[in-house]
Amino acid sequence: MTPGTGGGMPTDGSMTGGAPTASGGAPTTGTGGSGTTITASACGSTTLPFNVLADEANNMTFQSTIVLPDVKVPPSNINLTMDWSALTKDFLGHDLAFQGGLKNVALVVWSVPLTEVARMINESDKDLESKAHASMQFPIDGTVTSAPITSFTSFGGPVQEELLLEYLDPAKNFAFTLMAQAHPTTIGRNVQMIQAFSLDAAATSTTVALTDTSTELDWSANLDTLTPTQVPAAQTDILVDWFSSIAVNSYNGAFVNNQITEVLVGRYDPSINLNDEFLDIELNATELWRGTVSIGSNFNLKDMTPEIGGAAFTGVPAGSGDQWLLGLLCTTCVNPTPWYVTRLETCP
Repeated sequence: MTPGTGGGMPTDGSMTGGAPTASGGAPTTGTGGSGTTITASACGSTTLPFNVLADEANNMTFQSTIVLPDVKVPPSNINLTMDWSALTKDFLGHDLAFQGGLKNVALVVWSVPLTEVARMINESDKDLESKAHASMQFPIDGTVTSAPITSFTSFGGPVQEELLLEYLDPAKNFAFTLMAQAHPTTIGRNVQMIQAFSLDAAATSTTVALTDTSTELDWSANLDTLTPTQVPAAQTDILVDWFSSIAVNSYNGAFVNNQITEVLVGRYDPSINLNDEFLDIELNATELWRGTVSIGSNFNLKDMTPEIGGAAFTGVPAGSGDQWLLGLLCTTCVNPTPWYVTRLETCP
């Protein structure tokens, strides 16, 4: 999301259709981000790079429900205080340092009910930003743990009192979320916790507090029924493409190809139950490599850099008893769930 007032916040990207699939469920061809046709490589191929096309058959399935319990504040009252002094974890249960620490608190005024906001966040609905009537933010430097709503800014300047009173007018039927973020400027990016609030004439409290329980998340992950992705043993020159070979992400939302911002590969101990520990796959890896996608809809795994373990990526070794995952992430989405996670196995 981008900061602003009125008119919502712009989206980026559109859904693309899926490519025909082979009998094993894996796509055979796709159109790369540059417009070139990319053909999936078969085991035994000596052509480099070895091409892997993302497909629903190879993807995990993830189910979740996000609930945003709201607190009540008096209407038409600009003497509201936003407080984050009690916040220590994000809504996935990680310490705030997981995404880089608390850098910004954003307030979004929604033109739809909170239940609809929660649904759209849960599904990474591409129309979410269009439902934001206004937004404002308060940058955090680590020394302040609360701020009056009148201290929040939009486009770098103060929000006029008459605008605040308009937003807090119960006749407008607006809904509100206060979001703690690890990103210092872009509203809706690296969100760590969300506290919803609404207007109630009977309310007496004028404080909206972000706490470790402000957002409720119920989830389940399944990495056991997918078709593993086969790659040559000890091969690093592997091009992963997701331009037109996949239409639906891991939680059944639209797979918008240009919203993938990161690629990761992780090696895990065989004793780890990845279904139960899925929210911690970026923490529990024995080794983890990551690559940033700045533009385009494919990425070569040889360009990843080590994040856990320190060693360069040398491919998936033959006969490895460890578990290996390949993930595609949208780090700009409010919902942090990876869009694509598949198991990697070496070719027979």
